Amino acid sequence: MKRIKRDKLVYFFDKKNEPALEVEVNEPFVIETQDAQNGRIKTENDVLKELINLDYVNPCTGPIFVKGAEPGDTIVVEILNIEVKNEGFVCVMPGDGILRDYYTQSYTKIFKITKDTAIFNENIEFPIKPMIGTIGTTPLQSIPTGRSGIHGGNMDAPTAGMGAKIHFPVFVPGALLIAGDVHARQCDSEFSMGLECAADITIKVTEIKKGKQIPCPFIELPESWATVATGNTLGEAIVTASKDMADFLMERLGININEVGVLLSCVGDVKICQSTGIGLYTSTVRIEVPKTIDKLNRLN
Repeated sequence: MKRIKRDKLVYFFDKKNEPALEVEVNEPFVIETQDAQNGRIKTENDVLKELINLDYVNPCTGPIFVKGAEPGDTIVVEILNIEVKNEGFVCVMPGDGILRDYYTQSYTKIFKITKDTAIFNENIEFPIKPMIGTIGTTPLQSIPTGRSGIHGGNMDAPTAGMGAKIHFPVFVPGALLIAGDVHARQCDSEFSMGLECAADITIKVTEIKKGKQIPCPFIELPESWATVATGNTLGEAIVTASKDMADFLMERLGININEVGVLLSCVGDVKICQSTGIGLYTSTVRIEVPKTIDKLNRLN
């Protein structure tokens, strides 16, 4: 199986990046990823002292050139496996995160990670649920890997884990897919940061939808669809993701905007992917709708 080593790092989605790997549709491959701080956090004495600069965080591996992908297409990326390393960390600091006004000092917690468990201390542990924090295709304009947009990027969607299929619009030849910033576990909203760790990701591009470019990333699970959107405010992100979901449902189900509004009021769940810096950074949300609502299986 083809593999990209974790020394093939980039900090920008940029069409000038030279491909590190070339793959065919339905060809599995492995991406080795570094943690979001590029290995700088080694002990609990290593703390963050300055506000995170989203233009220089989340080193990603790649890019991957997908044969046959052209501007105006959509690619479907299936996450087959995420193997996290045996240690991870979470950092908090005054001025950053949802509780930024309440933290008294910069603090780092190092977690031991077993095959299926993250250990906080001798009395507290929880199951891991690995996910990819940053993944996307390369847009026409250079964008830091710490930021998100219609190309994907630093979406921090907890559902971007094993078994998910993520649909991405294609803007440049080969799509130039990159990925990194794996979390062994992350809550909705990310709060301060995910449980950051290095990992080996196994993925494949299952399909290229020719000439059918979508307006934003879609996360497809066996049981649901989600649109993902980023905004300067949480409200802006919610409206954008909602409109993208409305357009999707109108096309798939043959209903109008008024009917969609009623349907989303009943089954459309707003989930916050990333809002760690409300008022400081952009926010990212997803709108989730279950596939089972349609008896004709038009959402499958």
